[in-house]
Amino acid sequence: RRGEVDQPVAIRDLKRLAADRFDPRNVEIACLPPREEKVAIVGSGPAGLSAAYYLTLEGYRVTIFEAEPVLGGWLRVGIPQYRLPRTVLDRDIFHILGLGVRAKTNSRLGKDFTLRDLKAEGFRAVLLDVGCQKGVHLPVPGAHLHGVLQGTELLRQVALGMPIPAMKEAIVIGGGNVAMDVARTALRVGAKKVDLVCLETRQYMPAGEHEVSEALAEGVEIHDSWGPRLFRGEREKVRRVEFRRCTRVFDENGRFDPRFDETNLMTLHCDTVLLAVGQVVDPDLWKKVPGIGRTDRNTIHVKKLTYATIMDG
Repeated sequence: RRGEVDQPVAIRDLKRLAADRFDPRNVEIACLPPREEKVAIVGSGPAGLSAAYYLTLEGYRVTIFEAEPVLGGWLRVGIPQYRLPRTVLDRDIFHILGLGVRAKTNSRLGKDFTLRDLKAEGFRAVLLDVGCQKGVHLPVPGAHLHGVLQGTELLRQVALGMPIPAMKEAIVIGGGNVAMDVARTALRVGAKKVDLVCLETRQYMPAGEHEVSEALAEGVEIHDSWGPRLFRGEREKVRRVEFRRCTRVFDENGRFDPRFDETNLMTLHCDTVLLAVGQVVDPDLWKKVPGIGRTDRNTIHVKKLTYATIMDG
């Protein structure tokens, strides 16, 4: 309504202002009386943290099991610090834990505990917040070469302070926000040149406009409408990538069905290739949780209304 007079109310900025000035130590939040039922949450990403918060408000006793040594899931190991400062994330997690939520880190499902273990410990319900942590592999010749890496793994290594493979010339394949994060992170860990290559035209890249403009401002060079044709290497180490012009990404029904002009080729030199073309549920999940349903898209099968799996609880 305000927009019809002059400008719309800046709702997002107002929420940001309130959140920046909010200190959980100064606010007491009332929870309902404690209940007997215990709930286990596997994973501490946005869904797991949110569920822990609201369940605790309702009086349930909640324990989070996190595979990584720190809490936050993709917020912690996927989104770089320059986009989400750790002080902001720590403040929100501290607020949730302060309500009485318990958390166990370095606890990996299928290795350190099973769903049967949780049931034996008295947990009445389990929420699986495992997310899509694994990067999608490309069926391109030469993808086995050393130096062809998953961009999500680079983000994770940087977030956890792990050793980073040396890189001077990096190629990032992908056009979404994660690809932009990977490209900008590659510059921050020492790459002197970063080329980002994607199937889509600049107009239809999945990444937000501000993400693209910030990547360009930092020196990332974007090559749109190209798809990888071949990874070439020397002594089993990737040295260059051959691309072919992409003439179409989706078919007339909106399905992903890229088409290429095999006569229009481009070659870029590199010592590292970082794949950022999508993420999937860890395929090992079905080994760790035998009996859980699986869809033809390799996601967990759930009931439409309740999101419950075929496993009781």
